[in-house]
Amino acid sequence: MKTRKKIMKTMSVALFTLLFVNESIAQSTAITGMVGLLNAKARVQYEALLGDQSSVGVNLNYYFVNWTGPKLEAFYRMYLGRDGNEEGVFIQLKGGTGILSNLEYAEAFTYNGSSYNMYENKTWQTIGGGIAIGGKVVGRSGFVFESHIGYHFWSPPTYRYTADYDTHYESALQNGAAIGETIGWYLTTGFPLDVQMKVGWQF
Repeated sequence: MKTRKKIMKTMSVALFTLLFVNESIAQSTAITGMVGLLNAKARVQYEALLGDQSSVGVNLNYYFVNWTGPKLEAFYRMYLGRDGNEEGVFIQLKGGTGILSNLEYAEAFTYNGSSYNMYENKTWQTIGGGIAIGGKVVGRSGFVFESHIGYHFWSPPTYRYTADYDTHYESALQNGAAIGETIGWYLTTGFPLDVQMKVGWQF
């Protein structure tokens, strides 16, 4: 729990520092967001437009099913157009971290009629990054629509087994559970194909 609070504090400080720096050097800013339906989540994005063809920003994602919790991503974009309005086709690089929990995962097991805890931790940290290509349209009123497609990689769940589970179950069973957890991660939250759409406003 202390580790989670420490990481969350670090993420919050990094987010507010980036927003402050961005606000002081940016020409204009854009705030967009979207709700995910296939993998239920909410996403809010802050983008600071730096010059004629580049920007930096952050995405705050919060997942509601499978693995729940926040994930913070920082990104850099290079726009390929020449109109100096930070719109059109762009290439994006990102990296970040998240604190996630699997609330549906079994927390206990029974052996000879007694119940024991299976894991020492339900919460774990993921780190990763990716690259994408996308497009952004800005209307006269400032309305923004953007989307991108790309590849990203996020480290899978890591759990520590309790001494009771180590004592009563063979390592083969443990390895099988870990493999199943990793496969489930890459089929849902950690799926390598990164597809996003957002709407919002540019100031």
